[in-house]
Amino acid sequence: MKKLLFLLITVSIASLSFSQDYASFQKSYENGKELFKIQRYGLAMQAFKPLTSAFNDNPFIKQANFYYGVSAYYEGQTETAISAFNYLKSNYPSWDQIDQVNLWLGKCYLKKNQFDTAINILNEIKSRELKDYASDLLLAKLDKINSYDSISALYAKYPNNKAIAIAKANAISNRPLLEQNRDSLFSIVDKFNLDLEKYRIIDQSTSKKKNSYNVAVLLPFMVKDLEKNRGVIRNQFVIDLYQGLSLGVSELRSLGIKLNIFVYDTENEEAKVRQILGKPELQHVDLIYGPLYPVPVKMTNQFSFNYKINMFNPLSNNSKVIGNNPYSFLYLPAYETLGKKSAEFVQNKTINKNGFVVFGREPRDSLMAGGFIQTMKEAGDSAITTLCVAEDNLKKIIQILTEGTEVELDMVEGQRANTATIYKIAKDSIGYIYVASENSAYATSVITAMETRGDTTLLVGNESWLNSQVVNYEALERLNAYIFAPTYLDKSSSSYRYFESKYKEKYNCLPSANACIGFETIMLLGKLLNKYGDHFQNDFDDETIEGYLFGKFVLNKRNDNQSIPIVKFEDSELHLYKPKKK
Repeated sequence: MKKLLFLLITVSIASLSFSQDYASFQKSYENGKELFKIQRYGLAMQAFKPLTSAFNDNPFIKQANFYYGVSAYYEGQTETAISAFNYLKSNYPSWDQIDQVNLWLGKCYLKKNQFDTAINILNEIKSRELKDYASDLLLAKLDKINSYDSISALYAKYPNNKAIAIAKANAISNRPLLEQNRDSLFSIVDKFNLDLEKYRIIDQSTSKKKNSYNVAVLLPFMVKDLEKNRGVIRNQFVIDLYQGLSLGVSELRSLGIKLNIFVYDTENEEAKVRQILGKPELQHVDLIYGPLYPVPVKMTNQFSFNYKINMFNPLSNNSKVIGNNPYSFLYLPAYETLGKKSAEFVQNKTINKNGFVVFGREPRDSLMAGGFIQTMKEAGDSAITTLCVAEDNLKKIIQILTEGTEVELDMVEGQRANTATIYKIAKDSIGYIYVASENSAYATSVITAMETRGDTTLLVGNESWLNSQVVNYEALERLNAYIFAPTYLDKSSSSYRYFESKYKEKYNCLPSANACIGFETIMLLGKLLNKYGDHFQNDFDDETIEGYLFGKFVLNKRNDNQSIPIVKFEDSELHLYKPKKK
């Protein structure tokens, strides 16, 4: 009887003790939650801390560890939060709130930019709702990464992760159109059924063939200025361009290709351009030719994209004209393309890939140089020395390339000793020099240095050299220089002589370079529209059209001309370079 009484007393005391402990645990837990709700996370951590270990059958250990970890996250104590969440995963893997634990643990590793760990943890989440939320978190974090290469590397590792795929698509579409990997973008958009319009992907079924095409010509004719200053024509190049275009329209008509031309004077004024773009008929044209200046180009680019109307710039090499508009095209190669094609030429032409890239501080110089350097590095040729020199310090180019020490040569007794220069950059150690500048002063400095050195180095440059009064053509021939010339014109050709006679007959003067471009570009566009329809790029991407006066026109899934003639001097005359077939 005494033993039974003792047992009952013991049980009663234990029950009372448990009730007191539970009440104490609950009070601490509720206190912690109240502090958590009012975002006093440091104090909440203090309240939850005693409840995070297992003692006296603590019933709040899981919840306390969870809130302790979340509070630590908000307090910036990421490692403490990770420890709390990992404790729960290790000790209570079947807890009904383990998805929440994985979500917060994933957030911790995202905060630390440990993407592989975060992705693997977030992938453990079972709840569809939380899985979608985790995907949004991952995408938001990835979109803040500025490194295109890092996003690409993640997508290569996790090709089926939609958040990473969207981040890769965003990273591609945020780049200038010329630098976008459109094939990869098309693949991602198709695989994950993403918004076509958001990523500016053209509907391949939209091209329409017609009996005639309406072309809106938006050029800065400045008619008001012409009326005020009858003796002075400040924009003669625009008049020449249009006269060549007009002659081309007549020539196309004789070939059975009908273009209806609607002319608008942009005047290079924002209000005027807005008025033109507001005309209802402009929404139904098949092509926009021009405009030329930055503000009209920007406004028309948006209009072109909104109404899915191709626009075509005949004179610019600037990829900003294209922007991110897949309906915008350049007749000329962009500066980046000039650099890229020059690099491809160097790769095929030289064995020695130790080279120099010389350029100035103009934005276009940087674009050319960047296109060249990127292409060389992608091919594994990274032995490149860059010389970015201000125009007022061009002697630096000569100094770097010709720096050396004079040494006496051994001579027969009684004769005067000769000297030779031992260059700091060893003779014949330079495989090529690419001058990424339209400023001919850079060319003359490089030419001077190369003639001083007297070694065999491949020299590659730009068409502006051919229109310069300071570049020595004889030196270009001696150095065997190669010049990328998008508008190289063979005036001895039968096609040019025919055009020249027609132009003289109609305008009573010889055609200028811009008149030739006006004629060439409208002839090209007429043929493209006639053969492929109003969205010619859909079917023309992998084909070539031979030019009438200039070279070929090739897109290759790009929005600028990928075909660039190369010329060089031979026997004091400029000739088109034709590489020998292998």
